[in-house]
Amino acid sequence: MNNLLKSIILIIFITVISITAVPTAMAGFLSIRLEEPKNPTNDNSFNITFVTLDTDSRDVVVKCFKKGPVDGGFSQFGADIALPAGGNSGDCQVDSTLMGSQGTYQFYVEAKADGDTATSSTVTVEYKTQAPANPYNFSKEKVGTCEYKIKFKTSNDSLTHKVEIYMSSFTSFSADSGTKVGEVGIGSDQEGEFTTSISDCNKTYYFVIRAFDDAGNGSGLVGDSNTNVITKEVQVAGPVTVAPAGAIPVSGATGGEILGVSGVSEGVATEEGQVLGEEGLPSAEKGVEGEVEDEAGLLTGRNLLLLLIAIILIGGVYLYRKSK
Repeated sequence: MNNLLKSIILIIFITVISITAVPTAMAGFLSIRLEEPKNPTNDNSFNITFVTLDTDSRDVVVKCFKKGPVDGGFSQFGADIALPAGGNSGDCQVDSTLMGSQGTYQFYVEAKADGDTATSSTVTVEYKTQAPANPYNFSKEKVGTCEYKIKFKTSNDSLTHKVEIYMSSFTSFSADSGTKVGEVGIGSDQEGEFTTSISDCNKTYYFVIRAFDDAGNGSGLVGDSNTNVITKEVQVAGPVTVAPAGAIPVSGATGGEILGVSGVSEGVATEEGQVLGEEGLPSAEKGVEGEVEDEAGLLTGRNLLLLLIAIILIGGVYLYRKSK
């Protein structure tokens, strides 16, 4: 019986050591994720949101890093961001001092808690400010009693991504979301056309078009002669110039809004960013391997270990009494 008791005591000792070692293993259970911002963009002032989690409820400090097109490596920008115990969400604030020229920028964030470090995935933002050239060969044709067909050709600028079409029954109107009747996804140096129906078949309608790149930079407005397009007084990406080969630049089109790209003039991304995990990082750079488990799962594992040791203790006591 003495050997049996020694075996039981050894099992209990190993179990206790295992349980006390769990919190130490979980001390590195720190993670951070980074939102993917709009890309490409013509806006150099925006926030990149991050989310941290520390299952041991420690205070977390986050640092933001960036690498620009002329930078030799990553460098921290902004002050350290202190978060409450357990982590929280926050923002890395990007402005024109960080993105002063066109090119590709990279960002990542790093979280630290009591010596443990977690590093997010790296996100990329391409900053563009050059606007496409004006479309040309604009023409308008009434193809039915209540339909117009617009034809045009995009410039050979390697920038054009789409062309937007605006329509009004007045010769003076605002080229904005209220007068936009459609758009054509089209590249550079291509011929395009667009057909639209009109609400009053007895009226004459006037049209203007505008090219955009994939970052939201807009060309000048081209369309019907004698048309005066009124635009909002915010800065337009690219001047209005006279386009070649018969295109008619629209008077009064300077100082116009970057049309058709929701939120660009306010400097806000049009869609909510996707939160990226830590896939692809070496295990030494990750705060946690794989996806983050929630605290409920962690507590469940600890409860099972406590239950196991309780069963072993009860069994040991039972066998001891039985041997007596």
